[in-house]
Parts: sequence; structure tokens; C-alpha cells
Amino acid sequence: MTDNAELGIQPGSPKDFGVAEPELTTEQIEPSRLLANEVRDRLQGAGLSNDQINDWADAFFATHDEGGGTEFLAWIQAQQSSS
Repeated sequence: MTDNAELGIQPGSPKDFGVAEPELTTEQIEPSRLLANEVRDRLQGAGLSNDQINDWADAFFATHDEGGGTEFLAWIQAQQSSS
């Protein structure tokens, strides 16, 4: 099991870190939720709520056509580090 403190992700929504929370197209909603579900346990362990996890996944898919859990987590870390 991974130590969630080492995940390097802080609780909060994308807007808390200056990341836009755009509305997704219909085609982006399902992959966004699948990705959120893939890493939900890890992000909840880092202190994020279900709504925050979904918001981060939506923000990710607004600018990425695809990506897995590793890319998603790295993207969140990068967004939080740059704020």
C-alpha cells in the first residue's frame, strides 16, 4: 500500500490552486469518471472529497484527450506545485 503522504497532493479543488473547472463535453464525462474512480481511494487517502476528485478529473480531461492514473496524479501534483 502506498503512503498517501508521499503522494504529494494536497486537499482542495482545482479552483483552490488556480486551475479552471470547465464543463466537459458529453464524450468527456464517462472517461473522466472512470479515471476519477481509478485513483479515488488514493486521493481520498490524501484528504480529497469525492467532489474534489471529480472536479480534478474534469479539469484534466478538459485539456487531455486521454491518460491513466499515473498521468492524472502527476498532472495534479504539477498544477498544485505551480500555484
